[in-house]
Amino acid sequence: MLNSSSHPTIWKFINALQKEEQVNRMKIEQYVAGMEPPSKKIYKDRSAKIKKICLDYDNRTIEDYLRGIAHNFQLQI
Repeated sequence: MLNSSSHPTIWKFINALQKEEQVNRMKIEQYVAGMEPPSKKIYKDRSAKIKKICLDYDNRTIEDYLRGIAHNFQLQI
């Protein structure tokens, strides 16, 4: 028979993941609603680059458009 307290760290981990998901969903909704991204310079610079790429959409192939957008994202490990 399993004791409900035999794996307390997995439940803490799951709760932490759920909280992180809630925070990220809230941030996404704020961005969709037009709120400004965080005020760090790097985010402002990336935002300006992405906006420039989006405004030039008609002059790019879809591959170049997507590649341009992708260059402005980093995988956070």
